[in-house]
Amino acid sequence: MARTTTHYGGDRGSATQHAAGLALIGLGAALIALSLSAMVRQGGEPVAATVVPPGEFDKKIYLPGDSGRVYFEYNPVRVSEGAVPEAANGQGEIIEPAPEEPTGTVEPQTPAVTTGAATPQSTARPIAVSEASARPAVQNGPQKKNSQAVAPSRPATLRASLKPANHRGLQRELDQIIANLDLEEAVEDQKLGVALVDVTNPHAPRAATVNGDLMLYAASLPKIAILLAAFERIEAGQLRYDAALKRSMTDMIRRSSNIEATAVLDLVGRDYVNRLLASDKYRLYDRRQNGGLWVGKAYAKGTAYQRDPLHNISHGATAEQVARFYYLLETGQLVSPTASREMKQLMGHPEIEHKFVGGLLASKPGAKLYRKSGTWGEFHADSAIIEHRGRRYIAVALAQSRDGESWLRDMIVQMDDAILRQEHGVQVAGILQ
Repeated sequence: MARTTTHYGGDRGSATQHAAGLALIGLGAALIALSLSAMVRQGGEPVAATVVPPGEFDKKIYLPGDSGRVYFEYNPVRVSEGAVPEAANGQGEIIEPAPEEPTGTVEPQTPAVTTGAATPQSTARPIAVSEASARPAVQNGPQKKNSQAVAPSRPATLRASLKPANHRGLQRELDQIIANLDLEEAVEDQKLGVALVDVTNPHAPRAATVNGDLMLYAASLPKIAILLAAFERIEAGQLRYDAALKRSMTDMIRRSSNIEATAVLDLVGRDYVNRLLASDKYRLYDRRQNGGLWVGKAYAKGTAYQRDPLHNISHGATAEQVARFYYLLETGQLVSPTASREMKQLMGHPEIEHKFVGGLLASKPGAKLYRKSGTWGEFHADSAIIEHRGRRYIAVALAQSRDGESWLRDMIVQMDDAILRQEHGVQVAGILQ
């Protein structure tokens, strides 16, 4: 019996028409794809629209959230390993004079390590940047307060910037502190930079900044960079960590000894410190973030040997990069976990009781600080990891004012109160709530 084939919806020519329709749809999709590609091009080069790691874009891309805006930054020019970035004008010209910190007579120096040697690499395995910790996810619509915490498998690296950890609630607290202390004018006049980072949960840091990328003269605070360079040399087997060196570095940090700071600086190599700070490993000095930590002069009489290329400062810092230093220290990402613990121990028990130490311990004697400050003329700087009542946080402030010491003394008390008010354990899909 012959089989009969029934065709629904048209005659036998409909198959050909269907194929032609699919071809037209494909052509349309290709044209749309080309249009979208053109929309996300910058400088003639395509940029992936769905994967935008922080610290790699120089143009700000604003993404709408449930409140406020989230942005990343891009710059295709990277600072190569061991290189010091060029001046912004490309000529290395002096931009403006910076104050110098005179000191007394310097004792005979320890022979310096050859500065022309290649940047030593740590034997410790560097902690990789996970996609979850490198950038926040963007949430649309209101967040549920009862959402369960989602913690990354390892601490974030906060590579080059604190922006991925920005927390709206903590930012409101910091802004209110500035208002309480009548410091809005100092902020507007670029005389004050502040960073506050709650690291009670190191896997989900919460950050707030005011003028976080403002680079100011920081006097003795950048001695922490010399400490880092020394431990890099030690880790590489190029420097022996004996009792004498430990004592020198302890005095450099706790007592802020200029003599010991210059001795250790010469021991590790003056040029090496800034190469390390600007290296891709740490990016604690990053021209894309308006600079950061910098040591361009010995802590002794004499002229600067290498001012920073953006602002012509001999001993400089930004609050954001100093806060990153402490976060990497707290999470074992400076040199190695063992070296980080040792550096933190050397920064404990500060012997100069002013600024953060004076303000906090006067009203909250149970707090513990791991700290480095700096003072010269109208420039006041302080920085610390603070442990208090089960909380752990990083506080950094740089001020250019004769009243800077009292600003910082009052500020740290209110910062501590703000941290103690924070609730923990809620994180939604990478967004810190």
